[in-house]
Amino acid sequence: MIADTPHQSQLSKLYIAANIVPILAMKPADLLVGEPPIYKSGKPDASPEQKGLSRIVEENDLTTLQHEMVTAMAYRGDGWLKVRLDRRHDASVLTELGLPDLQQIESIIESVDPSNVFPELSNSSGQQKFKAINVCWVETILDTSPILRKEKERFILHVERHLPGYIVYRDFHLVAPTRRMQDGVFIDIFSIGDEIELENHIQATGVQDFLVKHVPYAKSGDRWEGISLTEQIDPLLATINDTLTQISYVLAKHADPTMYGPDLDEIGETTRVGGRYIEVEKEDVAPGYMTWNAHLDLNFKLIDKTLAMIFQQAETPQWVFGTTLTADGGGTGTSHTDSGAIRARFFPLLSKVNRIRAQVDRALRDSLYHAQLLEQQQYRQLGVDKYEVDYPEIAWRDGLPRDEKYDAEVVSARTNGMPTMSQAEAIKYLDGKNDDKAEATIQAIKGDSDRLKGTVDASIFNTPLPEISVPDEST
Repeated sequence: MIADTPHQSQLSKLYIAANIVPILAMKPADLLVGEPPIYKSGKPDASPEQKGLSRIVEENDLTTLQHEMVTAMAYRGDGWLKVRLDRRHDASVLTELGLPDLQQIESIIESVDPSNVFPELSNSSGQQKFKAINVCWVETILDTSPILRKEKERFILHVERHLPGYIVYRDFHLVAPTRRMQDGVFIDIFSIGDEIELENHIQATGVQDFLVKHVPYAKSGDRWEGISLTEQIDPLLATINDTLTQISYVLAKHADPTMYGPDLDEIGETTRVGGRYIEVEKEDVAPGYMTWNAHLDLNFKLIDKTLAMIFQQAETPQWVFGTTLTADGGGTGTSHTDSGAIRARFFPLLSKVNRIRAQVDRALRDSLYHAQLLEQQQYRQLGVDKYEVDYPEIAWRDGLPRDEKYDAEVVSARTNGMPTMSQAEAIKYLDGKNDDKAEATIQAIKGDSDRLKGTVDASIFNTPLPEISVPDEST
């Protein structure tokens, strides 16, 4: 509407962007790890295997890591999990200050920015498989000149080339960047210079697999890259933003309309009016305001239809967020109370979460398995228990509220009222505790029971006294 007009320079200020992508991106992540999954080694909780697995999960805060990664995958399309044996925090500042680094080496599972990962595809087979995975990043180093008293920047390109069982490290100097303008943004473009010689640049990992795992958001068979959510709904989002901007511009023009009437200068009058004024002759139509039918109702209908298409492509019902934006948003989702109806209502979104879970599950279990293998190679130096590493299992939850009463009624009907769960299993199921915490709870319950048994009950005062024979005084 305002293109090729004097107002075109103000277009960026007038543009309205309805950012609904974050809520669509977070909802699958909420259902995936809203209820934290249970990680199992196949051994009892007191075993070294389970303790080692639980420690790695807790130290790396895998629940938060997965939530952040899955949320970012909605607009990136891909996620990468990397396993390494290292100190968790950067100790370069400690080195500069001459302070000792007190950190311990540990197994680290972290998410890697997909823009820093460059896989190499294998051409030997007809499948999309990796033969190498390159993780690259640029480090900026400030060199202080004692003569010029200035800090000069130099850039180093670090490359980790991951192979099955090995990692090849290479560093390169980067030539000072050239800055180019692209889509209104300055972009620094580097040129790779000479390679920096490194000692021990090839490291054997002892794990016959890649230590970097790919997690696509959605997968198709014709490419290895994942398909993001924004890639599918971007044209619809642009339509909504453009329509909202046009509506806002129309409403602004209605607040300051153009006026028409006689030539004010000829009749010697001075009148100040807002907006523009079109001069007409005295015998013409009386002064008034120019108005037009902008069909705003049709614009709002277009927004409703476009929003409905966005939620449909995102496989997310509007009522999941507690309200609806369109006239027919499928209700509020509060009319279903039993678990079966709620699960059926959530079916489209749960199907999407299951697809994402299938990708996350394999990559996460591989990462946990590799992290344990790396630890066991240096268990003495790391101070961890030695054990035989088994491939872990993950018990996922769907994130929907559980109807314990409904579940108990079904179990009771199928077993004719017989118990199907021990006290420890019931505590673990209801409270999400492990064996040790469940046993501690049972012991606390037994302690309360023992204390109650040792307390005098008030009912003893209701016990009748025994009859006592009194001797006759006459005898």
